[in-house]
Amino acid sequence: MRCLSLLEVEAMFTRPKFGVSLEHAWYRAALHLEPALAATQTRVAAEQPTDFGAIPHFVRRLNRWLPNHRPRLLWVDHWEFAAFEGVLESMVSAAWRGLGEARSLSQAPGLYLDSQDWEEDDQTAISPAQKAEMGMLVGVAAMLMMTYSDGWLIADGCADRIEFWEGHFFFHSDDPQKLSLAGAIIDESSCKRWAT
Repeated sequence: MRCLSLLEVEAMFTRPKFGVSLEHAWYRAALHLEPALAATQTRVAAEQPTDFGAIPHFVRRLNRWLPNHRPRLLWVDHWEFAAFEGVLESMVSAAWRGLGEARSLSQAPGLYLDSQDWEEDDQTAISPAQKAEMGMLVGVAAMLMMTYSDGWLIADGCADRIEFWEGHFFFHSDDPQKLSLAGAIIDESSCKRWAT
């Protein structure tokens, strides 16, 4: 588990190709999938859960939508910290420092999580390292959602992706079965569907 910069993400996620564009006017480091692949995808969208007590379970369900046994990247395009008077920024920055990251959140906005059995639920079968990685994923994703910030959750070697955007989330895929599963996750999580 470690933090990644823009250049590190572009060097690591090459099949399919992900890149980062700096959108200075919007203070964003936007993660993009290669356009030819993105054009083949459909998205299924909903508002995020209103019950924040359900967020840990919900984030685990989102994560399991992606292929198992692959590294993950939780990428933050932009943090909306202004309304929280620095409290949440301090918490996320502390998490980055806890990982040994000396760069700022804007210099290293990605959280890279090692490959593991993301499907495993048996607490006696999950290693302390797995628990730590899932805890970081849930915690940072919850902050992303709570602040209505923008970001992505992707798996290495996979074009399917999950987008977080201003209190909404989107499943992107060209696979009808994956899109159907996305709809089931939305409905079972009591999220309000959103027209796209």
